Amino acid sequence: MVFSQVFALLFFVSLGFALAKSKLINASHADTLSKIIVCVFLPANIFKTFALNFNRDYIFKNYTIIIFAALSLLVINFIAFLAAKLFSKVKYERDVYEYSIAIPNSGYMGYPLVEGIGGQAMLLDFMTYAIPNSLYIYLVAFAKLTKRGFSVKKLLNPPTVTIAIGMFFGILEIPVPDVFANIVKTASGCMGPMAMLMTGIVLSDFNLKKMALKWKIYPALLLRLIVIPLGLGGVLSLFASDTIVKISVLFYCMPCGLNTVVFPKLVGEDCETGAALSIFSTVASLATIPMICAIFGI
Repeated sequence: MVFSQVFALLFFVSLGFALAKSKLINASHADTLSKIIVCVFLPANIFKTFALNFNRDYIFKNYTIIIFAALSLLVINFIAFLAAKLFSKVKYERDVYEYSIAIPNSGYMGYPLVEGIGGQAMLLDFMTYAIPNSLYIYLVAFAKLTKRGFSVKKLLNPPTVTIAIGMFFGILEIPVPDVFANIVKTASGCMGPMAMLMTGIVLSDFNLKKMALKWKIYPALLLRLIVIPLGLGGVLSLFASDTIVKISVLFYCMPCGLNTVVFPKLVGEDCETGAALSIFSTVASLATIPMICAIFGI
């Protein structure tokens, strides 16, 4: 089940990569696809999940998810900060390694994969767990990887605003009209394939042979894909609930995200290291995600 879900997503990554490499799709189209995903498909997926499931009863029973997510974020970011010093003497490249090791691809790959594995209930837990990481990405990581100052305005983006709206509908149990619910359901169904196609198109811009020679990415990927999820899951299994353990492991066994490509591009920085970490972790996750899930009974 897990393998087939991961394979399906990686198929769309490979398809996007092949279409761009064969010039049937222009690599510059990835920017347009990204805007459509961030402004339409991802918000639809978020709204559907929170509006229909995030009620007062859920909050009362599962508020610890955010607490554990925040604590895990702090610990793993500290580990990533120390590890990044071993991979590069260049500060900006260290920031790329630090982000890649600490922050998984929870949105583009995580959301569709988790929904395929465990349905809406597991996806809601996963999205709730992702809230502290989203705050970190837009308040801290964005500022570091774009060399810009801290700005709360970065939180005013379609995904985070939709989380707030979805929570509002869910907590107050406001019914969603059938016509609108159908639109949201249809749009959210496009999230996984479109996000993976875009990932493949973005990564097609880079030379695979040259990236494969960056040997330092491999120990970093070992940390991201195996050591961190196994270590975190092992520690949490000693005192946390089964739900917390499984959601934490699922969250941190995801591959590196694309922000180490997208953010550096905004300021003209070299994004080859971020691209290498992203593409090879995505491919390797075909083996590592099912393995990690099997170990923790997911």
